[in-house]
Amino acid sequence: MSVSLLAIVVLALASGVADAADESGTAEVADVVEVAEVVDEADESADDAADDTDEEAVEDIVDAEVPVPPQLQPLVEQPVVEEAAVAEADPAHEEAASSPTPEAAEPGQWVPPLPSAKEFDWMQVRSGEWLKGEFQTLRDYRVAFDSDEFDEIDLEWKKVVSFYLPRPHSFRVQGRVIFGTAELRGDVLRIRTGDQVLEFKRSELESVAQGSGSELDWWSGKLGAGMTFRRGNTRQTEIEGTGELRRETAITRFVTSYRGAYANVNRKRTVNNHRVTSAFDVFLTRRLFWKIPFVDYYSDEFQRIDARVTPGSALGYEFVRTEWVDLEMSLGGAYQFTHFERSVEENRTRHDFAVVYTASLDTELPGGTDFDNSYRLQLVATDYGSTSHHAESLLSLDIWGPLDLDVTFVWDRIQDPAEDDDGKQAKRDDFRLLVGFGLDF
Repeated sequence: MSVSLLAIVVLALASGVADAADESGTAEVADVVEVAEVVDEADESADDAADDTDEEAVEDIVDAEVPVPPQLQPLVEQPVVEEAAVAEADPAHEEAASSPTPEAAEPGQWVPPLPSAKEFDWMQVRSGEWLKGEFQTLRDYRVAFDSDEFDEIDLEWKKVVSFYLPRPHSFRVQGRVIFGTAELRGDVLRIRTGDQVLEFKRSELESVAQGSGSELDWWSGKLGAGMTFRRGNTRQTEIEGTGELRRETAITRFVTSYRGAYANVNRKRTVNNHRVTSAFDVFLTRRLFWKIPFVDYYSDEFQRIDARVTPGSALGYEFVRTEWVDLEMSLGGAYQFTHFERSVEENRTRHDFAVVYTASLDTELPGGTDFDNSYRLQLVATDYGSTSHHAESLLSLDIWGPLDLDVTFVWDRIQDPAEDDDGKQAKRDDFRLLVGFGLDF
């Protein structure tokens, strides 16, 4: 009996110990699970924080912009409009442009600058650098920019990333000329003209010329002179003068040039000739142009020509247009009127038809040096002996600002020159080497 009671007591104690052990193990497991949950929550918080940091970093990268000069900081905050229709007054460009007023722009959008003659133009190149100065012209995928720091710069259009033009310019877009200010960002070009903002694609921009339409904005030129004076055993005076006047807009180009030479040795004239050439070009495409008309005037006392006038028309094409080399040619027809000196022959005038061919090759060398070459052939179909050739090669060295040192070689040739009073025929070829100074304006 006592043994049975003892066994029962032992069994009860063992069961209590087992229950206590089970409760202890369960508590420990619960503690472990709770710790694991805390760790998981901490990991999730860390992952969320990391994700937020990554998103912020990505946003910072996406929002990052190329640094701009302080003068252009307001540009980033300016509003401008999304695409919209052109005003009803201008239905021809309804598909290519937008015409809302700046006041109607939505926040966060950008508009071109207001017109200002005092602000500088800005241009950004592919390296990210900004140039400050005057955006002069864009033609045939080449930009002429007068930098405030680096003087005149000529570079390819594809190297320009964007521009900001508060000074008025004329823009040729889709065959239409628009006056105003503009801004280019990537592939989007916006032009402010009056109270309208027009939007185009970069590829639709054909040419740009500086100026708001005022006549003086279109003109530029160059003057040159060379002189030789000698006194003593020989009394000699030689004077050579050159000049060029140019008017350029977005779609037209007018150039007139003069070259004259006079020489006197011991009070007797030995050289006296003058040439004036004018041409008005209309660009039909980026490279194809039409000369309507051109006029060439020439006189030479020692070629027995009082005056030779050749008006005509021609088609021209720019075959090469790069940062360093320009090559263009033209071919056309002309009427040639020639008036000879009284002593040459009884019939002092001639009327002929000529085929006119011109070519020019201009190169820009390092160090601000230009080497320009031109050739002109007037092939007279009705009188081959009157056929003439004229060629010039000009080496221009940049000395200071607008002042250049010019070295020029000139060749003139008449196929069958007239005879003088003594029945002696003048020489066919005339060569001159000239050194002088040129002034750009």
